[in-house]
Amino acid sequence: MNENEVRAFGKNCIILSSIILVISVPVSIVIALNNDIGSVLPVLFVMALLCGTCIWGIVRGYKRIREPGKYIQAQAHVAFDPADRSNENEFRAYKSKWAWDDAAMEYCRIIESGYEEIPEEDEDKIFEYASMPAAYFMMWLVENDLMSEIFYGQISKEEINRLKAREISPVEFFVGNMDCCLLRDEISEKVLPFVDGYFETVEEKGYLNFRNPDMSDYYQCIRNENSFYYCVEFSWDTYDMIREKIDDAYGKYRSDNSI
Repeated sequence: MNENEVRAFGKNCIILSSIILVISVPVSIVIALNNDIGSVLPVLFVMALLCGTCIWGIVRGYKRIREPGKYIQAQAHVAFDPADRSNENEFRAYKSKWAWDDAAMEYCRIIESGYEEIPEEDEDKIFEYASMPAAYFMMWLVENDLMSEIFYGQISKEEINRLKAREISPVEFFVGNMDCCLLRDEISEKVLPFVDGYFETVEEKGYLNFRNPDMSDYYQCIRNENSFYYCVEFSWDTYDMIREKIDDAYGKYRSDNSI
């Protein structure tokens, strides 16, 4: 399970448990009022157990929504064959709009309001948060000159140099110059086999090294008490930690493939 699946499971637990609880309580009251208590005691006992289970289910669901990181299951390693271009986990794109809802849910916890109450002026900020995983990875690609001619043909050399000089953050660059999208054809072909195995696209959402048993290299570097995946402010110190992990992974990939 990934964080989104854990949250969805938690939400379903709350909904199902609440429905059963809402039905069970009045039914128990009606049974108790219209029958001799002694004759229906076993039934009431079962109903009480059912209500208790529902309350436990609601609490369980709430915990998974609040802290999904604690309930991530280890991902089974899937062997990746660079020669197999039909691999279903082939990186296709990362678009921040795919992650916007998830980032918005985290943002609601920051501003302590409901999803429908997010101010319109905060929507761009949420797009920045939703861009975080791809922006960090894109920075590593740019820094190592691993983008494609398509990328270099679309963006001015001055802007790229500003990014490399750390005059602007990769998040600012990603939002301002790449329309919050990292596309497959913007990445150099020579590094695509590595990207396919490291930054894969899952259900139209990109996850940085999602196959890592501890969720991801990215998440290890931005791990926080709120278990946020997106709503963590960018920092160059964090990037340097992520860069080191990607360097190690890329070095191992090159060694394993005699590159």
